[in-house]
Formats: sequence, structure tokens, C-alpha cells
Amino acid sequence: MSPAADFGHLPDPGEDALADGRVGRTHRFMQLQGYILGHGLQEIPDDVLHDVDLPYRRRSGATREIPFVDAFSINRVLGGYRRLWMERAGMELRDLDFAVRDGTGALRFRPELLERRLAPYLEAGYALHDMTLNVEHVPWDLAADGGHEGVFGQRKPPGDWDEWQRMLSALGAGLRDLFGDAVSDLRFKIGNEYDTTLSFGGTRDDYFRMYETSCRTLREYAPGAGVMPGEFTGTGACGEASKAGVFDMTDLMDFARSRDLPVDVVPRSLHGSLNRTDYTSDEAVARAVTSYERIAEAAACATSDLGIELHQFGLIGQPFGVFHQAGSDPAALQACWQFHTLLALRDALPVRRVAHWDGFSRVGRLSLLNGTGFLRLVLDHVTDARVGAAALSTPEPDAVRAAMFTSDEHLTCIVASVDYGAHAADHAFTLEWPAPAADLRATAYDETNNPFRTIKDELREEGNLRTEYARHERLLGEIQQMAADVPAAARLVHTGWSRYAALVRDVLRWKPVDRCGPSLSVDGRRITGRLRGNTMLVLRSTAPSVARRAGTPA
Repeated sequence: MSPAADFGHLPDPGEDALADGRVGRTHRFMQLQGYILGHGLQEIPDDVLHDVDLPYRRRSGATREIPFVDAFSINRVLGGYRRLWMERAGMELRDLDFAVRDGTGALRFRPELLERRLAPYLEAGYALHDMTLNVEHVPWDLAADGGHEGVFGQRKPPGDWDEWQRMLSALGAGLRDLFGDAVSDLRFKIGNEYDTTLSFGGTRDDYFRMYETSCRTLREYAPGAGVMPGEFTGTGACGEASKAGVFDMTDLMDFARSRDLPVDVVPRSLHGSLNRTDYTSDEAVARAVTSYERIAEAAACATSDLGIELHQFGLIGQPFGVFHQAGSDPAALQACWQFHTLLALRDALPVRRVAHWDGFSRVGRLSLLNGTGFLRLVLDHVTDARVGAAALSTPEPDAVRAAMFTSDEHLTCIVASVDYGAHAADHAFTLEWPAPAADLRATAYDETNNPFRTIKDELREEGNLRTEYARHERLLGEIQQMAADVPAAARLVHTGWSRYAALVRDVLRWKPVDRCGPSLSVDGRRITGRLRGNTMLVLRSTAPSVARRAGTPA
């Protein structure tokens, strides 16, 4: 078994890795929701560190870290929280707002919150250049019309633009007092999906003014800091049927150019929503390509000049509802959808960073590796490898896709099947290995061997499975979403934790190829068989040059 490995700081995420075809660390980015101070930091659970062949690769010297993350953005830096979140934390609505009014109605700024918010990450070994601060969710006491609570927090724009500028000056000054000239290492993002009324309760002109004031004021205190708009949705157009739009991204680019405002990064959200009809990987990538072509044309630049980042990414929702009500798949379907999408994006767009929604699912203090985490754990083991096409043949090219990762030490291949049907199907494939390999081994993560399937079955046995999940046999969700009685489910999970940890350990151990799927077999360099729907098969052998040096027979 391999010991737990230290990861350290990987090479810079975007251009260098993309230029020479390496994996890099593009996938190690996350948008922290900022519900609580220090959100995201945790100790890595033992079941992914020890007694496994594919251990989690820790950051050097870290006792706590944000799993699978080297860079991140932080939502709600200004506050603007929902009431329920604050009540659950035992706090009042405005306790974490950067700006509040005192008893006389005068504004009071709270720069001490900046240190409290950022210190946990700095103490964990992250640097300012790893952080993007999201300037959004206007504090309640600054919001127009007394504010309005939306799904994600306070959604109204500022009610007084002079007060907004004063608050931004206090924010910039507070950060500069803390960090001096190093404050320019930070990045600032203005808004978060503010092109939709779901997130922003203002007008097009409100957002453009908010963007301009934020850019100019924050650059006074952090002249070298990167500034960007919040991630956009859909194709970036305002009149899409899938959303209630506030502004078109092409109009924002025109406005920024006319006002000489920075747009250092153009981030977007990229999801497949199972409650809609356009949720496949190919449809998601097509939306991304169309959107950035539109924006590049408006900005009179090449697509590669836009600084493309995906600040929200993944398969969300369920056929019976939107994600914030019905949940999302946390397991094999999620892993395989993300892999198919990342593979297609690599050929379609120069994406510098791709966020994830956490590689562990949590129940209380317990953390369970999920499909997002499994994919990233594997990618972390091929970070320095070059990505190439695998010699795959299949009658179902939309369902089964693969990539080969070649490093000085190993040949690694990921083959993933995606299947959205109500009933599982097997998918035939043949894979030619690039070189003779006496030590070829594999592991598979699928719908049957992940802990979420076991937990769903146990919830059903206890009569604690939500009706919607009971009706759809293949669907899996986070534990809190699948359970009708969440406290009872938490007790169940705590009791059975050792069983779930054993499942995680097993999927991180190499096995003979024929143990990883129905009718899988190896004949010389040819691997044939069938993959169950929503299976991620990982194969590895020693690189031929290493095998020759070691005298290993082919």
C-alpha cells in the first residue's frame, strides 16, 4: 500500500499545463459559500489516507485544508446572509455584515471581520494569491428598500451609491491595513450569477454601476488586484427561456470597454440540470463554447484572451426538482458526468480553473468521499502526466469515453460510462493498452459499490427514504436530501460509519482488471468487456521505460 502523500503547491493552474498537454491543477478550485468563518477547512479522514493504493494527496505541512483545493473564492465577504443560516449558527442577521447602522442610523464598518474571515485560510497555508473575494450580497443596512431575502442571501442592490462607495473604501483600507502592498495579490469578483433575477434584485444599470464603482474603488487600494464580474449563466444572453435575465454579458463587455474597466477573468457557471432537458455533457459544453464566442466577439478579442474560469460546475438537481430542493447526485453519475464534460472542455476551450462543490459529503463531523472527490483524487495522481486520446472503440461513443495519462512513471487510463436511463444498462468497449504491461491493475467506482447506495438501501429498510427517491431506484442524493427524517439518518450514518469507510478504502485499492466489471478481460494489450452505466474505471501500469529499468517482463 502507498503511504499518504504530501501534495504541496502544484504548478500554476492554467496556461503552462494547457500549453504542453499536462493535467495541471485546473481542477483544484472551489467556491466557498462563506456560511461560517473558516468554511471548507477540515482534517482529511483516515480512510482516504492509509491502507490504500490511491491515497489522498495532502498539501505539505497542512493539518487542515480545503479538500482538493489550492485556490478558491469566498462568497458573502460583505455578509448579507439569509436569516435561517444565521439562526442555525446562533447569531443575529447582521452579525457578520461588514457594514451596519448604529442606533443613530450612522454607518459603521467592521474591518475586524476581514481578519476573522481570512485568518483561518492563511494559518492553514493558503496565500493571498490563492483567494478571490466575492463582493456581493449587499449588507442588509445598505440594501435598497430594506433588502430582500432570496435563495442565496440578500439580493437587492445598494440603496445609496455614496454609501456603497464609502463601504468599498473601508473594505479596501481594511485589507490594505492587514496586508500592505500584498493586498494586490488578491482577486475580487463583483457579484455571483447577477445576470439572473434569482441572485440579483436590481436592474442592468444597477449592476453596471455596482461593477464600475467596485472596480475603481478597490483598485485604489489594491492597484494590481485582478477584478472580474460574477459568473454568468446559460449562454450569457438576457432573453434566454431558461432564466429571468438582468443583463447580457455582451453588453457588460461593451460597457467595461467604453469605461476602461478591467475584466481580468470572465467566469461562468456550467451545470447539467437533471430537472431540465439539456443536462448532458455535450449540451453543457456547447453552451460554454457558444457563450464565450459571443463574449469574445463583443470584446473584440480571441476566446483565449478572456481568462475563462468555471466558478460553479457539476451535475445538479434531480428529475423531480431543482437542486436546492431535491438535491444532486453525489456519487458515480456525478463523477462520470464531470469527467465527460472536462474531457470535452479540454478540446473546446482554454479553461484555466474549474470549481467543484466539495469532494467530501458531510454528516456532522464525519466526511465521506463522494464522486466529485473520487475523480479529483485520481486526477491528483496524474497531475504531471500528459493527457492524450485513449485507443477506445465502442458502439456507444456518447456513453463511453476515455483518456490516457502518460507520466515518466505510469500509464493511467480513465474510462467512464454515463447513463441517464431509469434502468441501468451495460456498455461494451474495447481498449488497446499502449504498451505491453505485466502489472496492469484497475479499480472502479460505480453505482453499486459507493457508500451512498448502501445508505439509500438502509434508509429504505428503516422506512426513512423520501418518496421521490424511493420512486427512482437509480437516483442517489446527499444523505440529508434522501432522508425523510434527517436526525434519524444522521444517527444511522454514525452507527454504520466503519462500513462506509471500508467501501471507500476498497475503491481506492488496485485489483485485477476482471474484478472491476461484468465480463472484463485482458488479452495481451487488449481490454474488452462491458461497463455498467455510470462507472468510472481506472487502469494503471508501470511506464515501459520504468519496467525496462526494473527488468520487469512484458
